[in-house]
Amino acid sequence: MAETPEWPEQRVKQLVALVALGYSASQIARAMEITRNSAIGKVHRLGLGGRPKTGGKSKSRSTN
Repeated sequence: MAETPEWPEQRVKQLVALVALGYSASQIARAMEITRNSAIGKVHRLGLGGRPKTGGKSKSRSTN
């Protein structure tokens, strides 16, 4: 596996702040000039959890 570069402390703080503001991975990527996958991966590794999921279809079915 390829070694990943260190994130400078200031970049991590910026990422954490953007996640706290509710930015999507795409918005964070544009703001920080990184890839969307980099943003998602770092959020995951930091255990930030990202934004709550909205929309989409529910997997549970109603039994009416």
